[in-house]
Amino acid sequence: MSEATSNAPPQYAIEVEGLTKQYGSLKALDNLSFQIPEGVIAGFVGPNGSGKTTTMRILATLLRQDSGTAKVFGYNTLSTSQARKVRHSIGFMPDYFGLYSDMTAGEYLDFFAAAYRIPLSKRPGLVNDILDIIGLEEKKETLIAGLSRGMQQRLSLGRCLVHNPKLLLLDE
Repeated sequence: MSEATSNAPPQYAIEVEGLTKQYGSLKALDNLSFQIPEGVIAGFVGPNGSGKTTTMRILATLLRQDSGTAKVFGYNTLSTSQARKVRHSIGFMPDYFGLYSDMTAGEYLDFFAAAYRIPLSKRPGLVNDILDIIGLEEKKETLIAGLSRGMQQRLSLGRCLVHNPKLLLLDE
């Protein structure tokens, strides 16, 4: 191994240093620090109210921390110019689905593919591929309101995949 390679810092998918978030008198995060290397599957385990969702929302740029830093693939979540790069690097599935019940499963995935600026010519194949991956290919024309809760959860996961993110953040 060359000297330049051996001295290269490890590449982290997530770097959190001194993260603090307070809601009124409740301190949800208190000086949280951790690193997750690329290619690793990791999970947050803890009781309700321990800051898991707060941390994920900060990593997804949906919430601002009070202090500390959070980086996703080296992009700072607080930086306005880098937040878009963070959002394009991740697929975030919150603990609620946020589905549109009057759309079909196929329309829903196509809608989010358009939001991520996937070219129109590539979207039909992408939607079909994702429906196949999540096991809902036969439900493409089914209204979301007609899907079971488990199917809706899989569709929500499919939404997280439309832009081929490097990292998935799955909240519960």
